[in-house]
Amino acid sequence: MTGAGPLPLNVSAPREREARLRQYAGAFEDALVGMTVLGLDHKRLAVNRAFCQFVGYSAQELEGMSMRELVHPEDIDEDWRQFALLLDGAKESYRRDKRYMHKHGHAVWADFSCTLARDHQGAPLFFVTQVLDITERKGAEQQLRDMQSMLHLAAQVGRLGAWAWEVGSPTLAWSAEACAIYEVPPGFMPTPHQAVDFTVPAQRESLRATIAQCLRSGSPFDTEVEIVAARGRRLWVRVICEAEWDGSGQVRRLQGAVQDISEARAARHEILRLNAELEERVLQRTAQLESANRELEAFSYSIAHDLRGPLSSIDGFSNTLEASAGAVLDEKSLHYLRRIRAGVRQLSDLTDGLLSLAHLSRADLQPAGIDLAQLARREIDAMRRRDPHRVVHVVIPQVLPVRGDARLVSQALFHLLDNAWKFTSKRESAHIELGSKAGPDGEAIYFVRDDGVGFDMAYASKMFEAFHRIHAADDFPGVGLGLAVVQRIVSRHGGRVWGEAAPGLGATIYFTLGRPTRS
Repeated sequence: MTGAGPLPLNVSAPREREARLRQYAGAFEDALVGMTVLGLDHKRLAVNRAFCQFVGYSAQELEGMSMRELVHPEDIDEDWRQFALLLDGAKESYRRDKRYMHKHGHAVWADFSCTLARDHQGAPLFFVTQVLDITERKGAEQQLRDMQSMLHLAAQVGRLGAWAWEVGSPTLAWSAEACAIYEVPPGFMPTPHQAVDFTVPAQRESLRATIAQCLRSGSPFDTEVEIVAARGRRLWVRVICEAEWDGSGQVRRLQGAVQDISEARAARHEILRLNAELEERVLQRTAQLESANRELEAFSYSIAHDLRGPLSSIDGFSNTLEASAGAVLDEKSLHYLRRIRAGVRQLSDLTDGLLSLAHLSRADLQPAGIDLAQLARREIDAMRRRDPHRVVHVVIPQVLPVRGDARLVSQALFHLLDNAWKFTSKRESAHIELGSKAGPDGEAIYFVRDDGVGFDMAYASKMFEAFHRIHAADDFPGVGLGLAVVQRIVSRHGGRVWGEAAPGLGATIYFTLGRPTRS
């Protein structure tokens, strides 16, 4: 692209303004983000190469263009309003997402920020703007909204609603589709008693007993009941429920789905005639749901793939900028640049983590006999090679047989041992133990124990939530996904996981592995 160097001044400027403009010139032209300098009359005094590339115009072409020609018509009025607030001293700067019109006629999105530069007496000199291209991100957001709309439509067509109850809460949350099935207004939130009372009297006690069993043991259920909707219509619904555990091994949340299955329960004298047709319809609906799930998973991976490119570019270009312009940037600017790079790396880790969690819910399990002791020795050996200076006493039994999916169980054990290794890193001599014990009902309970920093049990209920961190990232690196992965893997195997700890006295994470299930 032609037009290297800032545009010449469009109007005569006081000496201080010219001096300030020269201060920007050093890092202005080669900045990786688009930058412009606007006079108080909104004419461009300077633009850099990145801005020219963003809008597709050369510097010479931009010199004669007004803001109204370049900014999207729906966004220009807000610019005028914000500029007026800056000039009035109501604010120092502003930032928003807005659109520009590219030379080729299409709109491009920018993360736009503007600051008003003033002289030493506080009088306005000019506006300095920065433009970061977020067109790809906006496109991805629109695609996600479209996919959500499609899934909402699929739920309506399939007469499938969702519900959730935080144990102890006075009301349940019902989706719009669930409200439609029960013929109540959208947003209706029944009490647990009200929700069960929609069931016909003959089936209420059985449903209550099923729910109570789920609260005690966390056992999922899938049952069919007849209900009387709010307007008096009788219909059959399928109620599906699964439990979530807190850090102490107690059920803290029930959630699931409700589906109108009245059509599937034809009158008995019609069953033989309709059986073949009904099975075909069930197969079709199942295929549709599986197809929607596959499409959603593919879409998620596509989004992650599309994000990695821009993230890599930002990280690479910011690294280049730090290497090439570090000597001329002040310490504050270098600090901002390093924060940008740290943020990009964190976002990349979070994206990978979300995909990992999504994959765990969909992966088929392949149960087999596994020796946890052998897996643990392999992981500990790798950690010793990584940190040869560490003094860590590790206790592992000779053998510790379990049954489960070898790949997933190995992943869960890695996260538990990695946490133990990490949270004992500030001890001169640390202790880590893998073992097992018998539970009250004879079930095998496995554990990983350490003598590290531990944690306050007040936070135990949130420790298995994705991205929740008990310790500061500056003290112990990570994105807060390890225990969430462990919880998801243990749950897939029909087990549970919980922790015991005290600040400064180490932590013990317990888990069981029941019969592997498929989500």
